Amino acid sequence: MASTPVIFYNPDCSKSRQALSLLRGLGIEPIIRHYLEQPPSRDELLALIAQLDDAPESLVRDPGIPLDSVAADRAATGAEAIAGLLVSDPTRLQRPIVVCDGTALIARPPERLLALFREGAH
Repeated sequence: MASTPVIFYNPDCSKSRQALSLLRGLGIEPIIRHYLEQPPSRDELLALIAQLDDAPESLVRDPGIPLDSVAADRAATGAEAIAGLLVSDPTRLQRPIVVCDGTALIARPPERLLALFREGAH
């Protein structure tokens, strides 16, 4: 049996609201994690990064701000650098993120969730 998905959610974000609505339309009631009220820890962020199919940098909003100031060698320390940045400033966490059964997905656009929940056993 599939676990209950968790959505890293910001109620002020239209994409977060759309993703939650899409999940509910599929009959899925996720655990809603208001990440600005309950920011993820470094370990949680490292786990998210490991579960993503995307590059660690995809977890960071506002890609116009260079990450080079966080780590000189992103290839070697990318996940740690990203986790450190997001622990210090959780407002930069991309959203919405949905996690289920060891897979994390940035739901931008929210329709990306369809492949995860229609093809998977969720």
